Amino acid sequence: MAGQHLSKGPSIKQFVVKGAAAGTLTVTGIATNDVLLGVVAMKPSSATGVIATVLNLLSEFSISAANTITNSGGSATTGYGVIVTYEDVDG
Repeated sequence: MAGQHLSKGPSIKQFVVKGAAAGTLTVTGIATNDVLLGVVAMKPSSATGVIATVLNLLSEFSISAANTITNSGGSATTGYGVIVTYEDVDG
């Protein structure tokens, strides 16, 4: 309808980040009131380049600050690509 505005609402977002030592990963745009839905690390085989290892790390991570998730003392993701899925509560 003309003149009608739809309000923003929650949306699902994904961000891919290069893995690192256990600790913090930068996820640009994530906020402390957002909800983590998935943290999946994938590592290709050095011989074939095909994904050889997939890890579900959701239980290890939390949103620790704006643009940052943390798994201090958790699994290292060095050499992995990490896909972070979260609900952007403010849309």
